[in-house]
Amino acid sequence: KKFKVVIADESHYLKNNAAKRTAAIVPILKNAKRVILLTGTPALSRPEEVFTQLDSLRPDLFPGHKGFEVFATRYCNAHKGAWGWDTSGASHLRELHCLLCATAMIRRKKLQVLHELPGKLRHTVQIDVDLGQPLREGLIELRKLEQTIHKYKNKDSGRVRNANKEKQVLSTLMYVETARTKAPA
Repeated sequence: KKFKVVIADESHYLKNNAAKRTAAIVPILKNAKRVILLTGTPALSRPEEVFTQLDSLRPDLFPGHKGFEVFATRYCNAHKGAWGWDTSGASHLRELHCLLCATAMIRRKKLQVLHELPGKLRHTVQIDVDLGQPLREGLIELRKLEQTIHKYKNKDSGRVRNANKEKQVLSTLMYVETARTKAPA
């Protein structure tokens, strides 16, 4: 689907092209007519982490299949290491900052713009997903754990404690599985 505008918050998570999140979101960004990436931290520790965001906004700056190589050579002090291409360094940081400010980055601090912002609006977008077997089984197990907690809450604190721990672990696993299920939608 081609969107007119895509706004992606916490865009600093789009730092690794091999990550599933990045692989799912970057094609949406590249197909959109307009893209706005929001982050308080564009690069967490190295210049290489900003490339995916920059390329999503301005693919014309470092075009083609050699785009990252050109970027990495200039701004990541890229070189051949013992295990291949090493892009973990940094070089020409002032130039990179100037490039970002001139082409893709607008820096605004919350205190500068808070008075201009409207109140929060929340909008729910329903998507149809097939829960899949892991989520269905997880929901059944979660209900069993809740029944155990309710049944023994005043009788067996050890059993309740264990059930609560299992519930917490299962909830985390289901949270991750839910994200996997929603990504294709």
